Amino acid sequence: MRTVIFLLSAYLIFPCLTSAGEITLEIRPQGEVSDEKQAEVLKTLTEAYAMSKPDFKGSIDIRVQIYLRASSRVAVNTVDHMILGYDFEGVGEAGSSEVCAKCAPVWMHEFGHQIFDFELAAVNRPWGDFYTEAYGYLKGGWRDKYRDLVDSVQVKILKHITRPYSELFADVFALVYFDKADAMASVLGLERGYGGIVDPKSVASMVDRIYYSHEMLFPAGTVIWQLYLEARQSRMPKSEFLKRCFDAMATQIQKIQESGVYPTDTVGENKALIAELKSQFEKKEPAPITATATATAAPK
Repeated sequence: MRTVIFLLSAYLIFPCLTSAGEITLEIRPQGEVSDEKQAEVLKTLTEAYAMSKPDFKGSIDIRVQIYLRASSRVAVNTVDHMILGYDFEGVGEAGSSEVCAKCAPVWMHEFGHQIFDFELAAVNRPWGDFYTEAYGYLKGGWRDKYRDLVDSVQVKILKHITRPYSELFADVFALVYFDKADAMASVLGLERGYGGIVDPKSVASMVDRIYYSHEMLFPAGTVIWQLYLEARQSRMPKSEFLKRCFDAMATQIQKIQESGVYPTDTVGENKALIAELKSQFEKKEPAPITATATATAAPK
């Protein structure tokens, strides 16, 4: 590993291949981040990708730059990079394994976003068009064009629709990796994880889907945990489980887009997603998602 670091000017790079696209992970240390810490993060994320790779195809080649910051609580995710904090709890070098245990759920959550976005670009034409254009601008160094794109009304509507599903999938990715319902509980400031049962009506007050996107589909998340327990008992591969969850979410996103109605009904979305999840897990094989070019109207 040290030889690789030397050859790549202190960057760690690892390609993750799929049948249709490629994700390359590149570590860029910020501050006092040792070689061992870099290797630890890279190993954790590449293992996670291997967990999902068999059933996820992706659509474009993408290099994800991971800005690993020492002694930081920062965690940010965008089209072409993640900013990950290593020392979330202020644990020093001597407690590196404890740091990893506390930070890894955040790493998995952020990487889950990358998997979701990468896969959604293959099956949802509006998202695929945005994702390809946005990555092209960033790769070409055209930051102004990228900012204009993400600030456009069309993209804001698109993110308004997709963000809650991306947040839920990112949480699910973490809980499947760690095999724990409360994998994200402490990170999200919750008393418990997805192991409880929540009535969809409990989120009836969550009108703003953007600012409450982390919690909006929590009731559906509790159903996913129950489905995971059943899948684990039947020895369903983790990759297949994640793919079925993703397919249910992608189907619901597509239905919202095709409806042409700006979504505000959080209770209805939870109920619809729960029904689609149960339908997906009743099938012997995951059903393919057909790409759509339908746009969604802006609110009047």
